[in-house]
Amino acid sequence: MAAPAAESPDQQPPGSPSPDIRSAEGQSAECPPVGAKQRGVPGPLFVVLDGVDGCGKTTQAARLAASLAARRPSGAEGSLHLREPGSTSAGERIRELVLAPDLELGRGTLAMLFAAARRETLEQLVAPAMAAGRDVVIERFHASTYAYQGSSQLEGGEAASPFSDDDLLALLRTWSGAPVPDVEVILELPPTVAFERASARDGGPRDRFEARGVSFQEGVAAAMRDYASRVPSAVVVDGTGGEDEVAARVLDAVLARAGGRADV
Repeated sequence: MAAPAAESPDQQPPGSPSPDIRSAEGQSAECPPVGAKQRGVPGPLFVVLDGVDGCGKTTQAARLAASLAARRPSGAEGSLHLREPGSTSAGERIRELVLAPDLELGRGTLAMLFAAARRETLEQLVAPAMAAGRDVVIERFHASTYAYQGSSQLEGGEAASPFSDDDLLALLRTWSGAPVPDVEVILELPPTVAFERASARDGGPRDRFEARGVSFQEGVAAAMRDYASRVPSAVVVDGTGGEDEVAARVLDAVLARAGGRADV
């Protein structure tokens, strides 16, 4: 029987530093802000970048963090860029656990582990940063857990999830808790293109999730779209085209959704 699919934490090359907990201050040279600079943003914002492996989450999260920081008053502390699971000691341990190739965990167990890692990130990092007035941009959140651990889109060839889609959404909302993202951007890229990107980046499939191939990624992409249809804060953004073009779309989507907040 195939091992249950885990939310697929994008692999970093062995020994490379984690992108966790980095400030966007000073990043403008590498990750220049994009979009209409005259527009302000409310503060602080909590934004998620999600999508299938290889869709460009890390690149676009860094770009967005820099763009949001550029819209803050001079001297304000930069945006916080995090990844999931990870960014805390507990989260990094959980990341190692779920990626271990010799360990098979059920989809329900994986969902609870990801929710636990998320709770630590929210309590230890996101809430304090927002209380200090900092924007937070995080790679992966509820949409990934929904797609990999609960969605019926992945039932073919997978061990059955113990959660219905509605039950898993309720678990994530209540047990992971607050702060709640203002905007969840789901980058949409054709699964074949995303798979090729991820394979080229990693020199071939690096873990049991990437090894499942394009058909598996197609199921993940369908589940992400389903999540976006169920969650008002989620928005699907076209991830095709050049880096600058995608960054402009992401920023426009975030500012448009943030404009609906009561404090704007």
